[in-house]
Amino acid sequence: MNIEYLSDKVEKVESIFNNILYLKPEDRIISPQANVVDDLKTILNEIFDENKCTDILFTLNTDKPFFAINVVPSMNGSDALTILTTDENIRLVNYQIEFDSKLFNIGLDSAELTALLLFEINSMMCNNEIFEKLRLLIDIKLLSIDDVIRIRESANYAQLMIFAVKDTLQKLGSVLLKDTAEELITPIIQATDLQNEIVSAKEKILASDVGLSDTLRTPVPVVLDWTLMVYSDIKNYKRMIQTTLTDAKAFTGSRLEKRELDACIDALNRIDTTISFNESVGNYLDNKNLGALNELSIFKALKRNGLRGLENELYEYKMRVKNCTSAEDAYLIMRGINSRLGILEDYLYNENLSDHDRKHWEEVAETYRQLRVILSQKKFEDKQYGLFFDYSALDKLDKKPEE
Repeated sequence: MNIEYLSDKVEKVESIFNNILYLKPEDRIISPQANVVDDLKTILNEIFDENKCTDILFTLNTDKPFFAINVVPSMNGSDALTILTTDENIRLVNYQIEFDSKLFNIGLDSAELTALLLFEINSMMCNNEIFEKLRLLIDIKLLSIDDVIRIRESANYAQLMIFAVKDTLQKLGSVLLKDTAEELITPIIQATDLQNEIVSAKEKILASDVGLSDTLRTPVPVVLDWTLMVYSDIKNYKRMIQTTLTDAKAFTGSRLEKRELDACIDALNRIDTTISFNESVGNYLDNKNLGALNELSIFKALKRNGLRGLENELYEYKMRVKNCTSAEDAYLIMRGINSRLGILEDYLYNENLSDHDRKHWEEVAETYRQLRVILSQKKFEDKQYGLFFDYSALDKLDKKPEE
């Protein structure tokens, strides 16, 4: 984020929103003039100078659920796999913005609209913590169903994974799904002195007729959970997946979400579930993405050390699990275990092995699974969410210290 002349730039954003608010209702809901959209895009790219806003849409939404502001990052298959299967830092650069027409009819002023927009962009595009939260949700789900991310299957059905990742990131970042006012006061809001405006904007939305219902304000990542359930058996789930995606398209009022759903349906229709991994990836991930996929750290580690390296790391992971004393360390260990399990399961599923070798590597994978269970049973008091919180510690808050 570029903080130079930040207050002047924020004033320009507010001025643009004032121009939109003063349009006739029939003009506003169709779309502001192109120069207004271009001005907003330009000033946002000056504020968030390490990212690039490529498009801004104003969508007429009369009879579909309210979505407020969608900030949708550009993401390819290798980006999704990096997020899903590694602990590497990742930064997404390009993004699109979509405004729900209902947002401009519920009494928000230009400062409140500015606060909402800056919060959503920063939350989605400038916040590495959001990826760690996503990975935590994935780890929780994988543990609950005793499964792993199947790397090659994930690559084959990259578009479905991309949709699940984007949907979950939006839920994790949205101002409307934050539980407390403290969560709204992020660095970008503090830097722009919009603390009061972001709080009042959320309150106005939730109090309005268009505000999200309780059923839509759930933080549960249902799309991610659903995707992790179906992607590894597309052949049997294909018809159900198509029906679900088609129903979701009819439900949403967002044009950007409809595009994502169309991309999933098209990819699903193109993929023959009987073709080989190399053929399918070659056809449905471009060469650049495939090259990036092969450069993921887990693949580099596998190429450098071989499966023996994963087996040799078992002792290290046993010690790390045994000596783990904080939830933060537990998250990192869980991520490492899941990544290694993914490699082992991928190898067992896709390679022709002798009975002896298969039994050996199944035993190695099972040991990693057991470590995952042991780790999940540890409880810590330093985090109040996720797998590892010691809920019994809540009782201590109500107990008076012994005299």
